[in-house]
Amino acid sequence: MTIKYSGESGLNVYFFYENDPEIPSFLIEKGIFKGEKNEFYLHGLEKETKIYAGLGEKNKTTPYSLLQTGTKIVRAYFEKLKEKSISFDFEKIEQNLSFFLLEGLFLEIFYSFHLKKEAKKRTLEEIIIKNTAPEIVRRAFQFSESRNLIRELVDLPANLLRPHDMAEKIAAVFENSDIQVEIWDSAKLEKEKMEGILSVGKGSQAAPYFIHLHYIPENPIKKLILIGKGITFDSGGLSLKPTDSMLDMKGDMAGAATVVGLLHLIEKIDLPIEINALIPLAENMISGNAYRVSDVIQYKNGKSVEVVNTDAEGRLVLADALIYSEKFESDLMIDLATLTGACMVALGTDIYGVFSNDEKTGIDFASFVNEKTSEKAWALPLFEKYKDQLKSKIADLKNTGKRWGGSITAALFLEEFVPGNKKWIHLDIAGPFFDDGIGIFDSMATGIPFESVALYLEEIFLKQ
Repeated sequence: MTIKYSGESGLNVYFFYENDPEIPSFLIEKGIFKGEKNEFYLHGLEKETKIYAGLGEKNKTTPYSLLQTGTKIVRAYFEKLKEKSISFDFEKIEQNLSFFLLEGLFLEIFYSFHLKKEAKKRTLEEIIIKNTAPEIVRRAFQFSESRNLIRELVDLPANLLRPHDMAEKIAAVFENSDIQVEIWDSAKLEKEKMEGILSVGKGSQAAPYFIHLHYIPENPIKKLILIGKGITFDSGGLSLKPTDSMLDMKGDMAGAATVVGLLHLIEKIDLPIEINALIPLAENMISGNAYRVSDVIQYKNGKSVEVVNTDAEGRLVLADALIYSEKFESDLMIDLATLTGACMVALGTDIYGVFSNDEKTGIDFASFVNEKTSEKAWALPLFEKYKDQLKSKIADLKNTGKRWGGSITAALFLEEFVPGNKKWIHLDIAGPFFDDGIGIFDSMATGIPFESVALYLEEIFLKQ
């Protein structure tokens, strides 16, 4: 498929804000189309087909609303019309916002995940983008390509993406790149005393792994550590989840997938950031060999953890990665994890939680996300008093606290393993990793928080 910036097509899409005076008068007079948000009208003519797409009130337009319009118009028409060429006219859209509409279009056009016998066949061969800068188009395509890589990994069912499968896929993604890939198997994990990963993974027939990705650009000006939770399926272990709570647990590796997508993009757009990315991979299952409630895990840094809930496994594998991060210098460390249902209770399914051991950094990060991206985040406190909930009589820590404030106690647990000299952000993405009411991807993986983290690194982190 090719992307062009001029030419003619038999299918042309025109975007209008609500009540734009240039909307054809017959559409207004007949009440067919006024440019309301996500209002579409298809007008078939002898030599061409026009689609009028509404953006809503101009002063209420947001990056989210534009991205949503892009995904919705593709789903509404493109497979039905079976055109080989399509033209989009961006004349009405401000250049600084056109990126998000383009991202939405490309995310839907180029996402081809399916496992059905009769695969959907798209006939589109050519996309023409008019009246927007080519560099914005290229940038939106690069973002959407990396984000769709994340979405495909998250949407894969767990029987097709066990820890060894994901390790192989990650290696394949970076096979022809300058990113170094190091994969540790169980023997290496035992040698390195990564007891959290080993404990969580031992209940599964699929062995756990640990992946270290290292990217060194030509002239790096910043150093970053990324850590992604990679639980390829979470049954809850012996603290078994109810069926409804397991339905999306093939996506409990969304944090790990997002880390992969971020490196895929950062190398492509040549951001001058040296990155060490750490990905613990395991499957949390039930068996006679599964780890138990009341087990005590002895970590390499000397801390011990009493397991009081085997369904709080993500923090146990992340602890190993956080301990290992001490080996690397960093200006910032970010972990991404579908960590707690409690974060969803607090913030809903559209918003992810932000924690940091530097309060201003966390607040500034969340503010940037909400003001400059299509995603939503909220800074939550590392409330010191709640750390008492993690006290154990037989170990240094318990792996969960009380029912209330669960996302905070989970973050406090992780903080216990953050090397003391590191600035750290923890993103709890349990809510928006899957579209359960966000209104963009129709009950599929979203790729959130890829866009907001990537833009933050580019626009804020590099300039600090």
